[in-house]
Amino acid sequence: MVQLDGWSVLWSRGAFELERESGTTDEQGSFAIDRLSHDLYRVEVVGAGDVDAYTPVEAEDRFLEVRAPASGLVLELQASLFEVRVTAEGMPLSEEEIERLHLEVGRPEMSRNLGTAAFEEGGLLRVLVRPGQEYGLRVFGEGFHQAVVEVPGPEAGAAQEVAIEVTRAGG
Repeated sequence: MVQLDGWSVLWSRGAFELERESGTTDEQGSFAIDRLSHDLYRVEVVGAGDVDAYTPVEAEDRFLEVRAPASGLVLELQASLFEVRVTAEGMPLSEEEIERLHLEVGRPEMSRNLGTAAFEEGGLLRVLVRPGQEYGLRVFGEGFHQAVVEVPGPEAGAAQEVAIEVTRAGG
């Protein structure tokens, strides 16, 4: 492997190719990834629309191994969506406060954190989760007391709004 203008390039079957290729879907979910050699690849779903690329969906739902060239692939991501909004004392937070907050997603029966993400502008964070399972959501950040809620995940393909109220430290 060599670096070329910031890209990792591999020599494969008598030709150079980029180590990692990516593609985006259109409105119908169709995608194309060009310039692949005839080889085995792993296709990964890393996000959905404007949903944060962090996805605590178990790995077997996000990957598909396929030999290029191929067409007619179907990736069925069994996921649902939490739309988490954070407020303090019932009011929106300032952008400076939002930048200090993070959401940690975990599953109580697993006793472990599945990942952490930062809130977006306006105090909203959209996170993909495995449907129909219990999740612990913890909001924390400098200048705030942590807030923890446990919520059931929505059914497959559904979205659920979750409001989390934080308390400013010293307030």
